[in-house]
Amino acid sequence: TEKFFALMLLVLGGVPITAVGAPGALDSTFSIDGVTSTAIGTVSDVGSDVVWQADGKLVVVGWSESDGKDNCALVRYTTGGELDTAFGGDGKVVNALGSGASQCRSAIQQYDGKLVAAGVADVGGYDYDVALVRYNEDGSLDTTFGGDGVVITAIGSLNEIAMSIIQQEDGKLVVAGD
Repeated sequence: TEKFFALMLLVLGGVPITAVGAPGALDSTFSIDGVTSTAIGTVSDVGSDVVWQADGKLVVVGWSESDGKDNCALVRYTTGGELDTAFGGDGKVVNALGSGASQCRSAIQQYDGKLVAAGVADVGGYDYDVALVRYNEDGSLDTTFGGDGVVITAIGSLNEIAMSIIQQEDGKLVVAGD
């Protein structure tokens, strides 16, 4: 039997999205009952971070496993909790960032509206390096970033992983991890 874990997003009252009800109660205006999940791959899907965009939409970032390999995955929801089909054509974007498995762990929306996800990519032989990927507002890769939308950086001789990302006031990105 195949394992299946869907990206799941709970929206609670008190969160700065038009919430209805008491703080801590599920917001029934989001996906009917305040809960949504989205299947992406054929084996498992993991959400590791959520970006609340300036327009109120939510982007869940993580990874999706299909064919024995993890790939970076993003899913965007409208303010009502439906998949935003203006993002990737169906609300979902999945990208391999290296020659092997890749996972996105954190994301931000930059001042210009573009999304940057940070994580890890296997560049071959179980050599894992920091990976950054930038997306245009429609979910396509921003090819002005690293030439193809992806920047992979080796820091040392062992494995590295980005766990968090921020944008400084001067526009530079700062990544923290292991």
